[in-house]
Amino acid sequence: MTHSTPLRAGLLATLVLATATALPLAAQDSPVPEKGTWSIGFFLPDGGGNSLGGWRMVSDRVMVGLEVDFRSSDSDTEPTEGSLAASTEFDDKVFTFGPRAKIYLGHRGPVASYLRFGGGIGWESDQAIGQNAVREETRYQLFLRNSVGADWFPTDGISISGYTGVQLTYFSARNTIDELGITQKTWAVATFRSDLGINFWF
Repeated sequence: MTHSTPLRAGLLATLVLATATALPLAAQDSPVPEKGTWSIGFFLPDGGGNSLGGWRMVSDRVMVGLEVDFRSSDSDTEPTEGSLAASTEFDDKVFTFGPRAKIYLGHRGPVASYLRFGGGIGWESDQAIGQNAVREETRYQLFLRNSVGADWFPTDGISISGYTGVQLTYFSARNTIDELGITQKTWAVATFRSDLGINFWF
């Protein structure tokens, strides 16, 4: 999950707002594909992210699938003129994997709202390489996510989606500076929002 650009954030807010005004699903005009339909989707990368998922409609309202998310970013800082600070290189990576489920609630025209549930495992690594020291934090996690969102079906076979929600995470983190390290274990609760996703149905 990442921060969105203003355009993506505006589109996502519009999609999620539809959940508050959605009408009950009507079989004859619902944009949600029928039972047995498959979907492959990905989220638009914002800052180097790649999120991929495979889904299947197991009923007229329920969709289940698996998702994997991998993000990687590299950056560096250079000292300003006259500064005593040294340059530092940063290398950040995130990987998560787990099952997901969506329950469609209703629709208004081509926009269908849903509840989204999921969980999984993850790994994160943040590394800072300086002239005098190397700092690294590695985190292993177990997480549960509950969210609300919407799919917009602009045409047959394609939908654009977004969601926002709450995540409960158990972390096991190890912080290391050169060869000295400490391990911490903790629980965390945080809100999040997705990037915009594109789904192809078949």
